[in-house]
Amino acid sequence: MKNSGLKINGIEVKEGDVIRFKYEDDMEDEGYGYCTGKVVFKNGCFVVKEDFDYTKAKTPPDTLYNWITDNECEIIK
Repeated sequence: MKNSGLKINGIEVKEGDVIRFKYEDDMEDEGYGYCTGKVVFKNGCFVVKEDFDYTKAKTPPDTLYNWITDNECEIIK
């Protein structure tokens, strides 16, 4: 397992960690939902692979750095 060098709440994020962030969603009863993904090292950088088939998508997985800087993430596994 590779260390990413990035931290969430003081804990270093490693390859294989599962992280998530909460977002507002008026369609949900609670008013929010979660976006969850697994940290993987691919093509020279750390990305977050969601439960989505990126082989058929037009956009690649988002970078770990973007997830952490754009959202309040937490490590859940």
